[in-house]
Order: sequence, then structure tokens, then C-alpha cells
Amino acid sequence: MTSVILLLCMLSSLLSTVYSARCIDCSYRNGETCKNEENIVDCGESGCVTLSESCLVNSYNVPAIKKGCAEGINESQVLALNDKDQLKTTVNIEYCKEDLCNKGTQFVYVDNLGEPTGKYCESCYRNNTSNECVSRDRVACHGNQIKCLSYIGKLSRADGTIGDYSIKGCVSDLICTLKFGSLPGTKELEGKLFECSAPLTEPIDCSGCE
Repeated sequence: MTSVILLLCMLSSLLSTVYSARCIDCSYRNGETCKNEENIVDCGESGCVTLSESCLVNSYNVPAIKKGCAEGINESQVLALNDKDQLKTTVNIEYCKEDLCNKGTQFVYVDNLGEPTGKYCESCYRNNTSNECVSRDRVACHGNQIKCLSYIGKLSRADGTIGDYSIKGCVSDLICTLKFGSLPGTKELEGKLFECSAPLTEPIDCSGCE
């Protein structure tokens, strides 16, 4: 009987080892190298992630990186939010399930958002405003950008810049679910509007076309 109990304990320990992952837990806003990478947390069955954010506004880029538990994420993918000309925010998500599998992972810039989807969104970007920006153009969506975002609120960028922003553009569906919790660098301080909607089928507004 003692042998059976011992065997069951060993099997239980083995299963716990297989299905419970420890992950590196660290972050750094306004940089590409994670700080305090010696921090380790138990993430259970969720797995680990490395999030690399690049926020490009009017050709000025601010990077941020975060490693930790994969909360609400179950696969590697690229997230993107952009208008046509001024704003492009991307997050490369590297997902893994092995023990300490995000140790030593590096910052990854996203060069390709994927193939055009054939869908479009209203496009505008304004700062220092609490009013909704007016779209006079549309932006083509790519990859997993299957929604259009309308946003108004106060944001803190990874470099510490705080401002009131109004944004319309294409967005990945996971950003609609996790909102700014999916971004390691850009943080929402106050939200007034966060609305995701179905994309448009025409590259221009033809409501007044003959």
C-alpha cells in the first residue's frame, strides 16, 4: 500500500511539473532590453510571453518590452493599431509553454503587418484634444486587423509622454478584447471612448457619390 501511495505522489509531482510553467517576469518602458530578468513567477498552465511594442508617431518611435504570464493570450501573433499616416503601434507576441521559455528572448520589431484584408477603416489621429477626430480618409487593414477602432482618452506613452488623444484606424481583434492591457508600453490613464466596429468595404466614402 505504501508503494502505491508513493507511486501516486511521484505521478502527481510529474504531472505538476509538465503542466505548470515558470516564466521570467520583467518589463522596461522606453527601451528594448528587459530589466530585472532574474524575476521568476509561476504561471501555471497559461504559458509565457514576450511582448515587444513599437509605437511610431510622426516618425518618432518609442519601444517597450514586457515578459511574464500569458494572460488572455494563447498563441504567438502580431497586434497592430494604425491610421493612414501618423500612427503605427505594433506588438510582437512571442508565446511559449515550456518552463522559463521566455528567458533570453529578444525585442522584435514588426516590419510586415501581413497581407491586405480588402477592408478599410476611417483614419485620423489628433493629440491634445478630448474631442473625436474627424476622418477625411480611410486606411487599408492588414493581417489580423479585422476591426476598426474609435478611441478618445488620456494615454501615457512608453517614454513618459502624457496626452489626450483621439484615434481612428485599423486594429487587431485581440486589442479590442484586452484593450491597452495588451500593450507593454502605452498605458491608458483615462478612457472616454473605446469602440471597435466592423471594417468598411470601400477605400473611400461613397455616400455622396453619384
